[in-house]
Amino acid sequence: MKNKLFFFFDYNRVTVNKAINGTLSIATLAMRNGDFSSTGTTIYDPASGTATGTGKTAFNGNMVQPNRIAPAAATMLKNLPAPNIGAAGALTNNYFGSATNAFNRQNYDAKITYIPNESTSIFGHYSISPDTISDPQVFGSNPGGGTFDGGQPGVATGRIQNVGLGFTHAFTPHFSTDWNGGYTRQSLGAQAGDIGLGDYGVNVLGIPGTNFNGLPLYGGIPAFYFTTYAGLGNADTGSPFTFRDNQYTGNAKRNLGP
Repeated sequence: MKNKLFFFFDYNRVTVNKAINGTLSIATLAMRNGDFSSTGTTIYDPASGTATGTGKTAFNGNMVQPNRIAPAAATMLKNLPAPNIGAAGALTNNYFGSATNAFNRQNYDAKITYIPNESTSIFGHYSISPDTISDPQVFGSNPGGGTFDGGQPGVATGRIQNVGLGFTHAFTPHFSTDWNGGYTRQSLGAQAGDIGLGDYGVNVLGIPGTNFNGLPLYGGIPAFYFTTYAGLGNADTGSPFTFRDNQYTGNAKRNLGP
């Protein structure tokens, strides 16, 4: 339809893969077996002493017997990699790892304009921009942990969609009107890889209350934080999350000529 129907389409893709790495401190193999004799820190028996924490007795030789190691801790330690840098038995800065931070975004735009006559113009457009950001956990989904670059662990997905419609009509050379409407929907979500493990905290680690009745966004591994050593589990309290936002716009305008 020459001089009456016009269309436009574009596509754009942005992909960024960035290598990230870091040095972390993790428990030595001896410590995982309850041997803290080389740490220089006295390890006290938590079952001893008073309820206020006084009068506790130290473990003999700074050795914790295997039957005194919490089952949840033993399970988490099974999946923790061994130290791979530093001198044998190094207590800190003894693990080096790397991963890839990946970002991908695609943009699609389409517009159609129809001009049936000199007095009328109609248009419609649609845009969509899906994106994905992947920031792997330092120890994988199990036992998890933070990220090498300090970002939110796991995969975040987003999608922005926009629809617009417009109508213009000139009733006379001195009187015309414009009608426009638009709708934008933004969807965002993020979750670490441990979500796929289900109610791991309750069913595998045996820690009550760490998951909630099989609901997907309450699944995975609870967070374990340490002052010196790298954290485990889902180390970001803001994940997982799901966000939806809808926006509507509209206007009508009357144009009066001289």
